[in-house]
Amino acid sequence: MNARSDPGGDGIVLALGATESVDSVAYAYGHARSTLWDHPRNADLRHQHPDGTALATGDLLFVPPRTTATFEQNATGRRHTFRVLNTPAMLRFRPYALAGQGLARHFEVLRGDTLLGRGTAEANGDIVWPLEPTADDITVRVTFDGFLRDYQLRLRALDPISTLKGVQQRLRGLGYFNGECDGQMNDATQVAIGAFKMQAGLPDDDELLSDAVRATLHGYHGEASL
Repeated sequence: MNARSDPGGDGIVLALGATESVDSVAYAYGHARSTLWDHPRNADLRHQHPDGTALATGDLLFVPPRTTATFEQNATGRRHTFRVLNTPAMLRFRPYALAGQGLARHFEVLRGDTLLGRGTAEANGDIVWPLEPTADDITVRVTFDGFLRDYQLRLRALDPISTLKGVQQRLRGLGYFNGECDGQMNDATQVAIGAFKMQAGLPDDDELLSDAVRATLHGYHGEASL
């Protein structure tokens, strides 16, 4: 981001960095996520990236100024409840093991050598864990049936599916692509898209990367519908 100071006046426009997200910006500036994402001045960005979970480097996000909280006069000596709007971001992913090794059972979340916590995977093998929206890269150590595997996760680094780099990242995450995610339509990327289309039962037509292919890849990657 181009600034970290509190917004003032009519707010500021931020050019997002490679690992910034709506959640991390909202957290940094003391806003609820919906305050930023639903703001009228971010309508063009919502139209460009409807789900709002993956934004591109350089995307412009408007941050309104914070409003001063006001409270009605209440009697002293009594307990009053206040609700914090900034809730943790949720990590959710489904790790795949080799054939015949079953679904994820248990997991540990680590930052470096520090254990952040441990839990049990959901019935479908999903790993779900609350994290601060500005959390750094982490390791998730997953136990399958008699098998242990570490997953190195670089948080908030996924580009939108509308970009070729975002397509490459998802193909690599699903095991179709092993090259560098550089946004270039090279031979390796074309082969990976073709292999994914064949596996997903999509038609082998003249348009290599159609909107239908992007939407299917988006779904296979475990993201909400476009």
